[in-house]
Amino acid sequence: MTRVALTFEAGGDPAPARAMLAALEDAGVRATFFLDGRWAERHGDLVRALAAAGHELGNHGYDHPDWTTLDDDAIAGDLRATERVVRELTGGSVRPWARPPFGAIDDRVLALLDRLGYRAFYRDAVDGAHWPGETTAVSIQARALQAAADGDAVVMHTDRPETEAALPHVLTALRERGAEPVALSQLGRCPPPRAERHPDFAAADVRPGYVRPSAGGRWHSLNVLELGMARARPAGAAEPLVELGDTACDLVAGDAGPLSWSATEHDRRVLMLAGGVRVERDDGYLIARAGDLFLCPAGLGCRLTALDGRRWTGLVWRRA
Repeated sequence: MTRVALTFEAGGDPAPARAMLAALEDAGVRATFFLDGRWAERHGDLVRALAAAGHELGNHGYDHPDWTTLDDDAIAGDLRATERVVRELTGGSVRPWARPPFGAIDDRVLALLDRLGYRAFYRDAVDGAHWPGETTAVSIQARALQAAADGDAVVMHTDRPETEAALPHVLTALRERGAEPVALSQLGRCPPPRAERHPDFAAADVRPGYVRPSAGGRWHSLNVLELGMARARPAGAAEPLVELGDTACDLVAGDAGPLSWSATEHDRRVLMLAGGVRVERDDGYLIARAGDLFLCPAGLGCRLTALDGRRWTGLVWRRA
């Protein structure tokens, strides 16, 4: 049977977490929760409830530092602080899984985690915790299901009311697909740091990255290249990412076959992220590859055909 790991970062507002715990219990699903140590201290009743329900607990550090900026002793201390809190609350352990805060990881941190008995799990969020623009239960459900391939994992956050609303639908949809939601250790392997890419994107350079704000405030980030590479992303379907005043940005991907865009009353500007296309218009054609920005003028239809029969993805800027 297809298995998909459900994982949650536990922090922030505890109210949605209680509803998520109930939804998982109703569905008979055990998941993996990465605990922020400070949050665990403040909400010991929830941590005990997670353990009592049989969920797997992982280590997300104590006070959410960027481990790549700390020396080995400081990283070990941060991990041990959360270990201590969880052991005192539940009598159990947060090993073997650790999720680096901010997704910040390098070879030194990986080696240290291994020496300390941890397996690193670092994946970009798919539930909307750090997306720009508006996040809805519908968008969370769609992206979670795009990330849900056999042996891979879905990342959610416990402090999002939108995730609380989406979770029951995600659980139902996974099972309708014949996929069993499980905890990380039930996968039988450690998921890769990024979702397995579409075969045509195998050579693309997608590096672990993160936004680490120096102060509080409204910070959001999203790795759109990774999002566009999802195996389950449908070709030709534009996914709205963000609206800025009267301007909107969509993500679109295309397969080997041609993709036709009808004429619009406003210009569209397209930034190619990966792959390449031949763009045919009424007045001629152009070739665009990764990094190229081109214009689809108002009043003209466009026909986009993948170069070399390979998948492509890009951002489309348009009037909202």
